[in-house]
Amino acid sequence: MKPLFGKPPKPIDCSICGRPIDVHGAWNDGHNAWPVNDGRCCTNCNSTVVIPRRIMDLVRKENLQ
Repeated sequence: MKPLFGKPPKPIDCSICGRPIDVHGAWNDGHNAWPVNDGRCCTNCNSTVVIPRRIMDLVRKENLQ
């Protein structure tokens, strides 16, 4: 990835799987991993772990009401 200004950013690792987070254009911070943890995650973990967890939590919350 060509940096916009200065040195390219240091890649960060996914807080779930530990692999480097994928870069999309100039965005290299990945996805919010909450509620799985407080870190950042890759696209794969976002799709297969984080989003299903958010949906599961939402369904559980609605069933309690």
